[in-house]
Amino acid sequence: MKMRYIITTCTAVSLLLAGRIMPRLAETLKTANPDEKIGVIVHLAENPLANVAPAKTDQQKRELLAYLQAATARSQSEVLSAHPGLAAVEQFWVFNGFYCEATPAQIRELAADPRVDYIVPNKMPYNPLIEPTPSDAAVPEPEWNISRIKADSVWLKYGITGAGRIIGAMDTGVDTTHPALKWTSGGSKMAPGGWYDAVSGNPNPYYTGSHGTHVTGTEVGGDGPGPFQYDIGVAPGARFIHALVIGGNYYYTDFHRGFQWVASLAGTQIQPDAVQNSWGWPVNEESLEFWNDILTWRAVNIIPTFSYGNESTGGPRTPSSYPDLISVGATDASDLVASFSSRGPAPNSPPWNEPKYWSDPIWNTYTYPFYGPYVSAPGVSVRSCVPGGGYESWDGTSMAGPHVAGTIALMKEANPDLDYQTVWEILTSTCYRPSGTFPNNDYGWGRIDALRAVEAAMAIKTKPFITVFSYEITDPGGNNDHWWQRGELVGIVFTVHNSGASGNITATVTTTNPYVNIIDGSTSFGTVAHGGFADNSADPVWVMSDTLTPCGEYVRFNIVVTDGGNYTDTLIADVNVDYGPGMIVDVYRVPNSVYYNQYGPQSVTSSMTCIYFTTQSNNRIYVLNAQTGDSVRTITGPATNLTGITYDPTRNALWVQSNAGTIYRLDTLGNQQASFSSPASTRADIAYDQAEDVLWVTSGTTVYKVRAADGSNLGSITCSVSGTVRGIAYEPHGGSNGTLILMVDKSSTKWFYEFSKNGVKLDSAKIAEVEATPMGMDYDPADSAYYVIYGSTSTWYYSTNEIRKQGSFYCPEAELAAGEKDKPSAMILKGPSPSVTREYFVLSLSLPSDEHVRIALYDATGRLVQEVHRGKLAAGTHTFRVRAEGPAGVYFLRVESGETTMNRKLVIGD
Repeated sequence: MKMRYIITTCTAVSLLLAGRIMPRLAETLKTANPDEKIGVIVHLAENPLANVAPAKTDQQKRELLAYLQAATARSQSEVLSAHPGLAAVEQFWVFNGFYCEATPAQIRELAADPRVDYIVPNKMPYNPLIEPTPSDAAVPEPEWNISRIKADSVWLKYGITGAGRIIGAMDTGVDTTHPALKWTSGGSKMAPGGWYDAVSGNPNPYYTGSHGTHVTGTEVGGDGPGPFQYDIGVAPGARFIHALVIGGNYYYTDFHRGFQWVASLAGTQIQPDAVQNSWGWPVNEESLEFWNDILTWRAVNIIPTFSYGNESTGGPRTPSSYPDLISVGATDASDLVASFSSRGPAPNSPPWNEPKYWSDPIWNTYTYPFYGPYVSAPGVSVRSCVPGGGYESWDGTSMAGPHVAGTIALMKEANPDLDYQTVWEILTSTCYRPSGTFPNNDYGWGRIDALRAVEAAMAIKTKPFITVFSYEITDPGGNNDHWWQRGELVGIVFTVHNSGASGNITATVTTTNPYVNIIDGSTSFGTVAHGGFADNSADPVWVMSDTLTPCGEYVRFNIVVTDGGNYTDTLIADVNVDYGPGMIVDVYRVPNSVYYNQYGPQSVTSSMTCIYFTTQSNNRIYVLNAQTGDSVRTITGPATNLTGITYDPTRNALWVQSNAGTIYRLDTLGNQQASFSSPASTRADIAYDQAEDVLWVTSGTTVYKVRAADGSNLGSITCSVSGTVRGIAYEPHGGSNGTLILMVDKSSTKWFYEFSKNGVKLDSAKIAEVEATPMGMDYDPADSAYYVIYGSTSTWYYSTNEIRKQGSFYCPEAELAAGEKDKPSAMILKGPSPSVTREYFVLSLSLPSDEHVRIALYDATGRLVQEVHRGKLAAGTHTFRVRAEGPAGVYFLRVESGETTMNRKLVIGD
């Protein structure tokens, strides 16, 4: 796997907290009457939670809460005494702040007080509920979601149902009389004292909508292995609590009250293990409103689970984007990410990018830095209970989140000593992962597996529990680029994580993939401590792919790990050979400074050494180093809003197109060399075709052919596609004279289409793992891939602005000549297995043409032991039956033909 992690530094001051009076409140003050009382929440700068260690025992939790209550009361009284006359004051300790009603002058006086951090209006800007929709998808089976995460297997195999545990939700209230939320004996599953109405103060449970009942049903509904018909809950043996926080008016105070009530349960008989939240709003100036409330929960070991949102590629909701909670996306019955499920990443700005808050200690180092959600769970056609005794199937991440809360209840029954971090590690490391790069901005670490999570929770007491964390390709015998190409011998270094007890871990790796031969599948990770990581870099797994392996082929490896008999498990790792069209090769984070001024992404191109990109709102061309992603320089362009850019290797120049309709040729320092009018009426992107020295210019589905020398319009073609054409690239490896690649936005999916130069559609491929809008593309000559620039239209959602290198339709290094499809494109060596006896072993050698070949066997010191063959062989496949002549031990089989050399490790036994 070729990975390059490009992380840019951020400004020291959070954009979201640029002033003490939040922008929405500032607008209100402009038109408010001088004596008008405005409801606001005042956040103080002093943070009593700073440098406070998490509480573990009940006594420590009670002491921590008492400390917070005293510290916030002191801090707030100092401010309140300095500002008399504030009305309807309500003080909070779950965060250091208070609600009050104040005139515009009083609000400005508060804002000028250095002890005040910021002030927001109490009225929320949005309906915060993540609204589900009735499902129109066919339900494959009753409660398929429960069996998909294997919760029912936990009940039946271990008798674990969440008994003795408490989980909850902050939502729209709950129908406690619903049969699915009652014990078979008839009593309610709500824990005594487990109801709180933050909106109206009603002491008796009720509901303002069906949402909270549906969520609670997925957490604890039914009786699991018992006789009740509707086993809709993940943890049917658990009890629940509920805070009604969503009424009809949507005030921040309602939610702060809910957070504070839940926190007040810490150290009592009804402290919840996890509380589900299916609400939030898009990232904006007020995104940090509940940051400290959640830190308080974490300090007393109450686990916050949050649904990630139903905005698809529009970005996550907040607070679900916070790094210190468990965020949840939605999947369907085929384990595909739901089209509506919000995609990451989280904002790359303070405090999100401050490591002290991260659940994942290396959150910024993956292919997808600041990825989100953390995990996924069923969220399509999920049936649960609704008020009045009925049942309905709904779609939404609101349906996914309670699966995680329920799974935590099962884990805590299996091992009550689990803390937040261990729960997070187990959930993320035991997920089911389909093929692809993980973690990512679609699934996070994958779809949760309750059975493996519970088994890990039990195992960590006495046994190791190993999961594959990542892998790296080493290919010193190949081209040493850390990619696995077709026909290449590589070593795979796996990094594993141990959530259980310390163990000395060894492994055996196998695969059934017909294109791969495992040369040496035995390896060791040494002693891996609890919570520790280890790799097999000292003993890689050696594998070889066939030269006829399909480009982008995912190879599934089965890894049997053991610590000598006390523990054995079979893990799975998917490793791709080369990159298929649309697959992610590299990700470059565009410097945030570009987008802090709201310059949206526009177009991208590259030379062999540099990446060039433009933005919508200025005349700059930004230049990055193609190897490192570091900023090289900024060029001043000839116009604003340059909608297209492409590199011309013939002239070592850049062609750019302005939205005003002019195409310019610049040298690579920005000096103008030529210009002419564009024939396009709707200008999107341009591409340079070196074979014909022309520019291809898109205008919707029409593509114009323009002579580069003088700007002459040579005609146009119509490319038959549905959707919005976002970009174009010239593909030099297509056909005899190249082809055209169009990037098409179909709303929920994005595609590459290949067309001939006369407009005939040749091929198509879905672009992998798209979280934002693709804005432009071009061909990458260095790796025969495509550069695509992505961006968000959201004012505040800068983190989606990035450049990706994505796989092309061609892998030129392994292409076959026309008419040669039945012949190997290069020498192919198959067999023998890594371990052979001293009797005989068989190897197969396929040649694309007549070759002079030498086959020899060397021992581990490099000494020649045996020459198997030397001489000319005809094109075709040859089989050799070889008798090992040396003593038992490690050997290397070497095949040499012209400039091609292949090595294979053999372990010869007695």
